[in-house]
Amino acid sequence: MNRNQAIYLTSALLVLLLSGGCGANVGEQVRRGTYPPNFNYIAGAELESTMGQLAAYASQLDRLLGDASTDPPREEVARLLVEMERVSEALGPGGWPSNHPRVSHNIENFRRDIVAARRAIEEDPPNFFRARTVTDSCTDCHQGS
Repeated sequence: MNRNQAIYLTSALLVLLLSGGCGANVGEQVRRGTYPPNFNYIAGAELESTMGQLAAYASQLDRLLGDASTDPPREEVARLLVEMERVSEALGPGGWPSNHPRVSHNIENFRRDIVAARRAIEEDPPNFFRARTVTDSCTDCHQGS
C-alpha cells in the first residue's frame, strides 16, 4: 500500500467513524466497507448463541425421539424442527464465504436435513426416522472440533 492509499483509507475510516458516531454498529459499518457484499460475517457471540440454541433444540429432539419403539408427539417434534430451521437462518446462506468456513460449507446440508425431517413427520403416517438423524448432521460438522 502506498502513502496515498494509506491516507485515503485512514480518511475514509475517520469519516465513517465520525458519520456513524461511536455506537455499537461502527464495526458493522466498517465490515460493510471492507468485505464483499456476498461475504457473510458472523460475529463470535452470534455464532456461539446460535449454536447454543441449536444444541438445546437438538438435545430436546434426542430426548423426544430416544425410544424408537414409540412414536413421539408429532407436533412437538415438528415445532423443534421448525425452530432449528429458523435459528439456523442466523448463520446465513450456504455457499457464501464467511469468517466461519465450516459453517458456510455445511449449513445448507444441515437445513436440508431439517426440512426433510419435518416433511417426513408431516406425512400420514409420520416417519420419524429422518428426525432421529438430524443430530447426526451436527456431529458430522463438529467432528474434530
